[in-house]
Amino acid sequence: MQQENNFQDLQIFEDPVMNIYCDNLTNQVFTITDKKPHLVGSVARIFSGSELEDYMPKDVDFAIDNSSFRKILAYSNHRDIFPFAKMVEKRPERFIIYTESKVIELWNFFYKNYSEELKLYKDKIPYLCQ
Repeated sequence: MQQENNFQDLQIFEDPVMNIYCDNLTNQVFTITDKKPHLVGSVARIFSGSELEDYMPKDVDFAIDNSSFRKILAYSNHRDIFPFAKMVEKRPERFIIYTESKVIELWNFFYKNYSEELKLYKDKIPYLCQ
């Protein structure tokens, strides 16, 4: 797959660096797992219209399925996957990726008992509004 720059192209965040980080994360995760992570949390709620557009999220939450999460978990050096990170905290349910100004979380998402379908923001960025 060719590298995508959907966050940069759509200027999702006012901070252009955060758009670069999100593109980097989605591309790296896809390269390793062959699956795109999707947005969840407050940014997904903004996309769905259930959160005000001028709301400033404290972090950006992505989610991937359990088998994809385990592939990333198996990597010994997570700084290779998230080169923009100042620090990466590995937990059983998520990665917490600290940048200079924001936090990005990559969650291990279990789909059982969940009826929502993934949607695409402007036909480019997958999200799931919980």
